[in-house]
Amino acid sequence: MLSADLIEGFKKAGILRRYNAGEPIFLANEPSTGMYLILTGEVEIMRRLETGEQLKVATVGAGQTMGEISLLLGQPHSATVTAKDEVECYLLTQTRLDDLRREDSDLALQLFEILAYTLAGHIGDLNRQLDNARTELGQIKKRIDDEKNNFSYF
Repeated sequence: MLSADLIEGFKKAGILRRYNAGEPIFLANEPSTGMYLILTGEVEIMRRLETGEQLKVATVGAGQTMGEISLLLGQPHSATVTAKDEVECYLLTQTRLDDLRREDSDLALQLFEILAYTLAGHIGDLNRQLDNARTELGQIKKRIDDEKNNFSYF
């Protein structure tokens, strides 16, 4: 969770946005609108698999951010984000972040702290998912080896 100071800094720099339940905030593959800080409500983050199936990646709420990777990399959004209920958030655009680098370096530094904090959290989550996948793969390999030992092909 972000500190109150960081949230206030984001509010100073951002643009207030409100969304109704079921309303998309941004869509996968559309150009980055920026990074959002959620003040109230929850959103669902969904990704489309190669099979066309929608996969729920996460549900995030108050005090959390979204869209930070596309903001930093200047790439399209990698997921679709939809409001689960009424959502109030602040949007930090690339243009605004660039302006702050020149005009208010202290506030820009606070915003980069938010980016660093958020991305570090994502890396931690991915590391946990990778560890879980490795454990699951090891269990599957063991079951396959056990089954091989139960059958004789000759």
